Amino acid sequence: MSVGRPVGVTVLAVLIWIVAVLQILVSVLLIVGAIHPDGVTVVAAWATLIIASISFVVSFGLLSGSNLARIVETIALGLSLVTAVIQVFQQPSTVAASAATVVLTALAIALLYTPRAQRFFGS
Repeated sequence: MSVGRPVGVTVLAVLIWIVAVLQILVSVLLIVGAIHPDGVTVVAAWATLIIASISFVVSFGLLSGSNLARIVETIALGLSLVTAVIQVFQQPSTVAASAATVVLTALAIALLYTPRAQRFFGS
């Protein structure tokens, strides 16, 4: 029996898509030198660009119930968690933003592994 897509997965996929688009745009602006925020390196912009691009593509797989997409997105979200923690040590002034990133990322991962989501993704 086919399981309908959970609302949480739909909302998460759309939010991932929106955030990925914004991250891609900002990363490109950083890489080409159009913006110069303090403490952000070109290397960090390239890393964000790569992760955001993967998330952008994978978000469509989440909508179709691809378990591979869920695994890849979980890895990307895990990388986001790691970068948020690293950011705290590199820029202590970003503790609040990094803490919010950790909480929201953990929530996103949890939404991908609810019982209904697990049935939807076929695991």
